[in-house]
Amino acid sequence: MRKVLLFSKALLRRWWASMSCAVFTFLGLYVAVSGRTNKWLLGASSVAAIAFFIIAAYGAWLDEHRRNIELQRDIETLTDEKARKARLLELKIKISQYATAGADLRNQAPPSPNEVPLWKQNVNHWATDVRNFLNATCSPLASQKFLDTNELTDCTFPGKHSSTWPVLNPLGKMITNLREIIENPDTYLGLN
Repeated sequence: MRKVLLFSKALLRRWWASMSCAVFTFLGLYVAVSGRTNKWLLGASSVAAIAFFIIAAYGAWLDEHRRNIELQRDIETLTDEKARKARLLELKIKISQYATAGADLRNQAPPSPNEVPLWKQNVNHWATDVRNFLNATCSPLASQKFLDTNELTDCTFPGKHSSTWPVLNPLGKMITNLREIIENPDTYLGLN
């Protein structure tokens, strides 16, 4: 019942606006000038009123149709935005896990030379996995950023074997780069 009342209200508002237009004035003038009868005027006015009723009904429907289309667009936009945010969160979590694994590798750098080859192999495996993930799921810029180890200064790492030092410094930079990728998703994650 409420829907019928809302439709009637919209219809009457549009119909009243059309009925108060100058058409009826011109019909009256035409009858006066041409000498037509009042019966003809009543018929012409009835035809005009019915035509305006049909136009008003179409206008009321069209308003609702446009609102419906706008609501559908809004829903699609919200759904797309929700999916984008979910994907962004998923990527940030995965990159964060890679950063944590890299930090663990950095902390596990061996103090003795016998363990260094296996540790370096694990670091290379980690870096390859991260690079492949970034290439497959993010933008090429993210992969470039991850591998950017320029502007490193020589560092020493007390407690770690000296043959790990050339790997520890770039490893630390790659971990920092992963954190920067997470902090700048619009630039690196390609979800715009």
